[in-house]
Amino acid sequence: MKKLVVSVLVVVAFICLCRAIYVDLSMDYRQWNKELNINGKDGLHLDSSYISDNEIKLYIECDSYKGGYESLSEIVDIHNRFVEQNPDYFPSGYKISFEAIHPSGLTLMCYSNADPLFSVDVNLDTPKLEYCYVDIYEIIKAMNNSDLELNVPALVLTDSNSGQISSEAYSFVGRIHGLKKVIIDYKHDHGEIADIYKVITSNVPSVKVYQKSLNELKEYVN
Repeated sequence: MKKLVVSVLVVVAFICLCRAIYVDLSMDYRQWNKELNINGKDGLHLDSSYISDNEIKLYIECDSYKGGYESLSEIVDIHNRFVEQNPDYFPSGYKISFEAIHPSGLTLMCYSNADPLFSVDVNLDTPKLEYCYVDIYEIIKAMNNSDLELNVPALVLTDSNSGQISSEAYSFVGRIHGLKKVIIDYKHDHGEIADIYKVITSNVPSVKVYQKSLNELKEYVN
């Protein structure tokens, strides 16, 4: 009986400790959470979050038919303004990401301050979300079905299947403000890179286009 009581007390103490840590983390980021106001935005719902000593990830349920992508872009802008005004709010080298998910759990889009080679060697020198990772089919659909405009320096395009894509479909990059580079991280062939490059650079003349190959980014120059 004594051992049982001790075991119960240990479990209770552990739960209390976990709760205390959770409360402390909530206190640490309360101002930021309040500014984002995710659940107050059309088409968005904060599903869950992951917090550790070196990373915070928000999983945000996104309803594209109710303005979810527009709201997602809005909270990214809010976050970037917030960290500009509060440069010491997050620890140095902290990884931050907003992962937009379908109600089924499928990832639709992810904003992050980590570039595609993060797992290899990347210095996270800014808490601003400067990378947008998105499936090419998803962003084409999102752009075609709305007036969505994005503000992000780097677009990372992935692919979920091997379907063919018209090079003209890449004209959507003209609606991405501040775009400096497009990183193509495809597993399948979706047409000639020269044709894709031509459409991208005709819509954003100053942009650089890269292809990811294993653990290296290679700039494409026509």
